[in-house]
Amino acid sequence: TGPDLRTSKESSPEACSALCKSEAGCRGWSFISGWNKCFLKSKVKAKTKVRMYAARVDRSKSPAVISLEGWHKDDSGKDLRRIAPISRAEDCSSECIKDERCLAFVFIEGYQVCWLKKSIGKFIEKINWCHPT
Repeated sequence: TGPDLRTSKESSPEACSALCKSEAGCRGWSFISGWNKCFLKSKVKAKTKVRMYAARVDRSKSPAVISLEGWHKDDSGKDLRRIAPISRAEDCSSECIKDERCLAFVFIEGYQVCWLKKSIGKFIEKINWCHPT
């Protein structure tokens, strides 16, 4: 974790690493597949595991239950709101179930961020690579 120096569209973690090595002031990087996004870090506050957990809420049942779910997944649905800091996927799930407008959520471990979704999008596999230089 740490502040972003800048972000860039890259095709692979190797390309992200090479970009960091060529950029003055880059102290580490994170790459998220599926987004093909490279986050160059100006400072590395802590080395952390960054994983994504996504799930959908089945509101046809009473009470609502979590349906399709998994680690290393993202849901491309429209964001409803962001909750941070939140430390566990279970807490993100509880926040989504409490909000009737929430149909899905994505929890980003390491960044301690929960994104509640107001629509269901594609359920996409996302692998995250992080590396301090």
